[in-house]
Amino acid sequence: MGYPQGTPGPYAPQGFGQRPPEPNGVTAILAAAISLGTGGLCVFGAISVGIHTFTKVEPEYRSSDAVSLPLYVGLAGFFCLLGGLLLALRTTVGRVFVIVTSVVGLIFSVIQITNVAHNGPGLTMFALVESAVPLAALILAAVPPTGRWIAAKP
Repeated sequence: MGYPQGTPGPYAPQGFGQRPPEPNGVTAILAAAISLGTGGLCVFGAISVGIHTFTKVEPEYRSSDAVSLPLYVGLAGFFCLLGGLLLALRTTVGRVFVIVTSVVGLIFSVIQITNVAHNGPGLTMFALVESAVPLAALILAAVPPTGRWIAAKP
């Protein structure tokens, strides 16, 4: 009497007709949520700064930077919102938008860190913590499980 052959176990090969498990979309959904939250905050901030600039600041003190900054932040927020929405809808374009906006956010975070480094450790620490948000979105959008989840559209 021998041991039975082919008993199922944790390392047993998949049988005929069994499908592999569907990819888990946790990384993609988290990247989309981070991108949507960041985009919403950027759009809100751009609208707030724009309203403040045009209602509270005297026209002779408005510089081109004060006018263009809300426009650029609002545009970046729009692309974050668009990328997060498209990624949640399982499109590769959304993944690319989230990755690109995250890289742009990291570049601006590095610029901010270098600009505030001479102002003391408090502002530098804030800038470092602030750079964790686009870094997290970038990593979550770029990992292979996100691509597998997009490719396994129903």
